[in-house]
Amino acid sequence: MRHLCLLASLLLFAACDDAQPERAGGGGGGGGGGGGSVNCSTATALESFATAYVSAAARCDVGSTIARGPISQAAFARFLQANFAATLAPSLEAGIVRWNEASLCAAVSSLSGDSCAIDDDDWDLLDGTRPLGGDCNWNDECATGWCNFGATCPGVCAEFLAIGATCTTSSSCPDGATCTTGKGADPTCQEEAPPLYVAAGGACDADEARCLRSYCDGALCQPYPTPGQSCAATTRCDGGFCDETTSTCRLWLNAGANCSATRDCRDGLFCDLNMGMPACKPLLANGASCGSGGPSESCASGICNQESLCADAFAPIACSTLER
Repeated sequence: MRHLCLLASLLLFAACDDAQPERAGGGGGGGGGGGGSVNCSTATALESFATAYVSAAARCDVGSTIARGPISQAAFARFLQANFAATLAPSLEAGIVRWNEASLCAAVSSLSGDSCAIDDDDWDLLDGTRPLGGDCNWNDECATGWCNFGATCPGVCAEFLAIGATCTTSSSCPDGATCTTGKGADPTCQEEAPPLYVAAGGACDADEARCLRSYCDGALCQPYPTPGQSCAATTRCDGGFCDETTSTCRLWLNAGANCSATRDCRDGLFCDLNMGMPACKPLLANGASCGSGGPSESCASGICNQESLCADAFAPIACSTLER
């Protein structure tokens, strides 16, 4: 199950040292157990996984800025559901992949708990049925290995590359490994140790010890500044935004106020950069023009579809339409 895991790695657990507090709040990271009773029925798999996923993003304050804000947690959860549905629905409906309910429950439980030590390599949310050498549109469709696209679509299910083998994509590497440039000139599959996440006050560095809901001053994790305090060292604020013209934290802006980015505006607003003087405006309803397809800061739904319109869903996506 590489598709959902890789997306989780990219959006949630890949970056922490540039973290920005989620406006909905949430406690700091740390150790802890599972989340108790969770909703992990395969009938509501996408909703359950996406909701737990964005909750972990807020709680642990890790991942790309798109996962933490300025899009609300609810809007980003809707985007994830729409994205997963567009890519996976055809395979699910055709029986090429099936939900692994036990693994789904484990993933939702770990994401819903109080720990930030979440390892997505333990997730095997989908069971593929395509054998090695069989046609595939997604990595998920392969019973083992990965979907090697080559020059045309569909691709072919292939064995994972060995550790140390030359690679072009992390999808071709075994679980727990990534395609990265090491000592040689060409990228190779290398095992990747999970980073250590450190709470405010702990020792930190740029690579292994990353700060949770705080920033690294080069030696220690420091709490984010609050409105009225200097943000020159981090450009992130707790309870507001960093006004980079004054390097001072300010409260989020109301509708009509001049802004430089959506992160400056209060929830329910976005910074309209198409205006002569950019200003915070209410989020756009479905059907409004929103630029390029993908997660959207300007759409109330959080989704800008393939037609560049705000919407609740994407049309089904085939591998032949993707850039590989």
